Amino acid sequence: MMSWSMRARVLIGVAVLGAAFGSCHPLPSRSPVAKSGSTATPELSPAARLARGKQRLELSAYREAETDFRALLSTSAATPARVALAQVLVATGRYSEAVSSLAPLIADSTWV
Repeated sequence: MMSWSMRARVLIGVAVLGAAFGSCHPLPSRSPVAKSGSTATPELSPAARLARGKQRLELSAYREAETDFRALLSTSAATPARVALAQVLVATGRYSEAVSSLAPLIADSTWV
């Protein structure tokens, strides 16, 4: 039978080893390789893409924001995307293009 001091030493040793190895980071797991070999990202919904574009606009990532907003011009989020696109165009000094991008909204009675 183990004495009390021997048990204490073993428990302290286990605790020290647990603390030492517990702070180690595990190796990153390997992600499964896609069978098709493509690295395509999933398509975002119009609302998610609009939100991402607005975030990019706030971060002054104008090229990426413009890409998002232009991609939305033929979706259900076309109107807010058109307004946000005009903001990008004004921020990048393309004023006449900004006016042209807003022109379709003039025909829309909800915006007049």
